[in-house]
Amino acid sequence: MASVLGLVAGCASSRTIPMSVQSDPLGAYVVMKYKGDDNAESDWIFLGNTPLTTQRRFHKDHLTSNQILVLRLLKDGYLEQTKEWRGEELDEIRKDDGRLFWNPKLVPSN
Repeated sequence: MASVLGLVAGCASSRTIPMSVQSDPLGAYVVMKYKGDDNAESDWIFLGNTPLTTQRRFHKDHLTSNQILVLRLLKDGYLEQTKEWRGEELDEIRKDDGRLFWNPKLVPSN
C-alpha cells in the first residue's frame, strides 16, 4: 500500500507536457534550460532536432511564476532563436491547448 501511495504522490508532484517544435528551415538543434528569478540557471539539455515532438515531465516547482523554461534553436548559418515561458504559462498551455508548440522562422546570419 505504501508503494501505491508513493506513486500517487510522485504523479501529483509533476506534470507531463507534450511539446512540438518546428523551424523554417527544419534541422535546427533544440535545447532547453530552466532559470529562476534569482538568476540561477540549469545546464542546457539537448532535446533533438526539428521537427521535434516529445513529452517532457516537469516537476511542479518548474510550473511556478518564479521559474522560466527557455527553449533555444541553433542551426549553422542562422541566428539563434530563443523563447521563454514562465512556469504558470506552461501549466495553462497544458490545460488549454494540451501541448506546447513553437514554430519560428530562422533568420540567416549573413
